[in-house]
Amino acid sequence: MKRLFELDAAIADADLGIGLLWEELEVTAIDGTTMEVAGNDVLAGELGTPADGAKPLLRITAHVRTATFRWAGAAIGGYHDGENALADQLEESFGPGMLNLADRGFFSMDRFLRFSARGAHLAWRVKNAAKSVPLRVIRTLPDGSELVMLHESDGMRTRRRRETGDPHAERLTDTAARLVTFTILTETRSGRRKTTQVKVLTTLLDHERYPRPRDRRTLR
Repeated sequence: MKRLFELDAAIADADLGIGLLWEELEVTAIDGTTMEVAGNDVLAGELGTPADGAKPLLRITAHVRTATFRWAGAAIGGYHDGENALADQLEESFGPGMLNLADRGFFSMDRFLRFSARGAHLAWRVKNAAKSVPLRVIRTLPDGSELVMLHESDGMRTRRRRETGDPHAERLTDTAARLVTFTILTETRSGRRKTTQVKVLTTLLDHERYPRPRDRRTLR
């Protein structure tokens, strides 16, 4: 069954004549979820549970094609395994002709560089806090986005060495990227408003071909 999944997952939507491309790129996304399994002591001990008496849970981080919801890859662990640790197992499912989206919890400079090195383009949301992303602004582009240089600080390298168990890991290579910032104003029918600033770090450096999204207002 695993081999059947791998054979199907390796085939792009375009090769099957289904789905849609955006700017000649197949759009995919990373996300995580949990799944209940049968409640017994063996599985509870192996996988973990969210609370005493609850059913055991699998944790899955999936790499999904957004047009058809066909999976390009999946990593499965127990309830207490982290989404990011599982996401690291998806690296080989990335490749040329792909644009991947990810929420802000998945970003690390190491992961961003490794996954983009597979040939895929990335557009990953990052946290708004200034120190959460190791970058220096090179210049502001005509569309309002920013060309930036990613640089791993001493503290980040120390943490990565500890997390990987490699005390001699070299500093990550400085890498150019583009930071796109836009605002979404959400208004309910009762008149309540919420403003959200969204920051996306991307390998799509051409601001003319891939312009910054306009700030927008939504009603719900």
